Amino acid sequence: MPKDGINIIFIVIFELFFLILFIIELVKAFKRIKTMTDTPTSPVSLLGRYNPGDIVEIKARIVDQEILPSPYFKQACIFYYARDFTVITKGSGKHKSVYEETSEVLYSENFLTLKDRTGSVKVDLKDFEYKEFCKYKKKLVYGESTLFRIFGFGSSSQRFREEYVLPPTSQMIYVLGTFNRNLEEEFITGNENDKAKCVFSTKSEEKILSETWIRLTTCFIIWIALSIFVYHIF
Repeated sequence: MPKDGINIIFIVIFELFFLILFIIELVKAFKRIKTMTDTPTSPVSLLGRYNPGDIVEIKARIVDQEILPSPYFKQACIFYYARDFTVITKGSGKHKSVYEETSEVLYSENFLTLKDRTGSVKVDLKDFEYKEFCKYKKKLVYGESTLFRIFGFGSSSQRFREEYVLPPTSQMIYVLGTFNRNLEEEFITGNENDKAKCVFSTKSEEKILSETWIRLTTCFIIWIALSIFVYHIF
């Protein structure tokens, strides 16, 4: 095949790859923006008018904070998610494979109590996106490899421990989540299957929306810049 033909194929593949990534990010961003803008902020006292499964939005502060030590690094927090896992590498080049094996997952099962001027409600953080509101820490526990790993053969493994922790805070919290109730109380949860429809953040709603638009615009600019760069090279 002529060189020009190979170059065109490469450019098309490159464009399609980054276009797909941009579209995925676009869909996620617009879903979050639409959910946030379509959901009115509710006083906590009026959450009872919603049905279980409805998306609700509140702005409140965390009260009655129970300080917990995180399991691995003993960080003071009011919520934690911790994982012990091993990264295993085998082969090299085209035959290289890297995968993870999780040996332990720990998270605090306590609900947080959020309160505004009208009342209080419990929030279960388990199904929210931890990286959006937690501090992250990761540490290598140990690493080992077979004798022939330096030549690209055999395998190597590295065991890590990581933690996401939410330190005690007095900041106003923005919550977008799913309303639930049982016989004893009402509470808000995240969305395990669609993280774009749940937010727990110390940032304001306006700042979250602004950052979402900025991230989306940045992705678009990077895609255009890379496309121009590749076009000029090939």
